[in-house]
Amino acid sequence: MEEKYSLLYTVFQQQDRPRWIKLLNRLNLAGLIATPIVFIGSVFLFDHPDNFLLTLLRFLMVNSYAVVIFLFSYLSYRFYPVNKWLGALFPLIPICGYIYLAVLIFAY
Repeated sequence: MEEKYSLLYTVFQQQDRPRWIKLLNRLNLAGLIATPIVFIGSVFLFDHPDNFLLTLLRFLMVNSYAVVIFLFSYLSYRFYPVNKWLGALFPLIPICGYIYLAVLIFAY
């Protein structure tokens, strides 16, 4: 692939990266499975809003998490050749969030 396709190529087709960094990024991207459920659930924010602009802002913030997750994977693959620790840190941030949510859900 050429450099003009670098965004998608970087995230999904890096064959020269070790298995552990690919696994971390795939676990990071696993949170995207919930995107349709989150979107459908966030539509209910508009049932009876007190402040429409604030509700719209909340709607956009809730639904922008998919972009943030993809950005973390992209930054991980970009920073891995420069600094391996930083490359591993980016996908670990959402993974820690997933673990935290799982503990909150299943602890009660």
